[in-house]
Amino acid sequence: HLADLIGRLDHAPALVGHSFGGLLVQILAGRGLARATVAISPAPFRGVLPLPFAALRSSAPVLGNPANVHRAVPLTYDQFRYAFANAVSEDEAHELYTAYCVPGAGKPIFQAATAN
Repeated sequence: HLADLIGRLDHAPALVGHSFGGLLVQILAGRGLARATVAISPAPFRGVLPLPFAALRSSAPVLGNPANVHRAVPLTYDQFRYAFANAVSEDEAHELYTAYCVPGAGKPIFQAATAN
């Protein structure tokens, strides 16, 4: 487990996470495993209602097909631009998409969607 690996370090690390990563670093920090934590737009934990429209729209490419629960789902450029690169220029958005956009696991999105 990640907590076991962190526990083997000489010093508690600084943890940074975005979206589901942000939720995970909050959980780890709550267990006393971080010296510092930065959670950038973390996914909400169970019990937080309602989800913003933007979060629902960003997850629609995954949630729109129930078979995606067992798949890695790629985003189109337009979907990536809306969800992750909406505050940068068109040229930079294309660079980011080309460099960093990889299919993501559908299961965590379905788990978050059905948590409440």
